[in-house]
Amino acid sequence: MSELDAGRIVPTEGIFNFRDYVGKAADDSGTLRRRLLYRSTQHMDASDDDLDVVASLDLKGLIDFRGASASASACAVHPYRLHPDFGTQVIMAEGQAAMRGMYETMPTEPVIVSLFRNG
Repeated sequence: MSELDAGRIVPTEGIFNFRDYVGKAADDSGTLRRRLLYRSTQHMDASDDDLDVVASLDLKGLIDFRGASASASACAVHPYRLHPDFGTQVIMAEGQAAMRGMYETMPTEPVIVSLFRNG
């Protein structure tokens, strides 16, 4: 694991592949700063300690890229585990194609870049 990767990983027990997008290209002039954008797998196996870690990040949004129908079906069997004080809206985006496209383009989207710079 590279030094950069080691600093990006958010250690959790039940949330897998949880990492900071720090260092990803944001636009022609720079890269994302630390603690602005994270990604992970689902949180249904999150421990109480994991939920405290996520709450400490002071997230402004949570987007589920599995799509509304897949999420609804998955959540019926394995509901989200969110911190009791989590007040951020969970937004459903449609489908796997949206997920792939988002990971490729989100760090360079002007509205996202503006949010990160001014947020």
